[in-house]
Amino acid sequence: MEFQTNRIPLDDLYSGSLFPELFTRKEFTDNIGRIPYPRCGRPLDRYIWPYNLPMQVPPDFETNSEQITDLAKRSPFLLLTHPFAKRVLDEIQGLGSSVSASLVDGYLYRARPKDKVPSFSKEWFGPPDPAHTKEGRYNHAGKPVLYVGSDRRTCFLETGSPRAACLLPKLLLSRK
Repeated sequence: MEFQTNRIPLDDLYSGSLFPELFTRKEFTDNIGRIPYPRCGRPLDRYIWPYNLPMQVPPDFETNSEQITDLAKRSPFLLLTHPFAKRVLDEIQGLGSSVSASLVDGYLYRARPKDKVPSFSKEWFGPPDPAHTKEGRYNHAGKPVLYVGSDRRTCFLETGSPRAACLLPKLLLSRK
């Protein structure tokens, strides 16, 4: 968890570095957004994360990622025609063949930002309505997935609103 939340606010980067000797705060603030994050290409905005990926990244990873992104936008149904995407699928299937499913017996948590839930009723803590389901990490647009976790803090942070109020019910799952 600490790894996922370890970040440096850009204000701290400015004040704790040589930047004040080179730029005024206004110059820094006005221009920092012109620098893209190396992983996703989006502009720097509020934070930087001071770590590298914990694995050896293949030298052609960035090129493959860009090609796959372009292919997914143009022809998503052809995604697995890309050799790297196919290699990743084969690896995942290989790993998946060595694990087995098991039932959860105990508690899981479901977090929702309070401002998005009009009432504390069970309807708001199930999977989202397919008509309102956007593309996500585990779900596709129109195909909802119920996001739950075994750790309250992780669920809270996954809402994407770490400073906002959050509703976090405990869900009891039973094999009975």
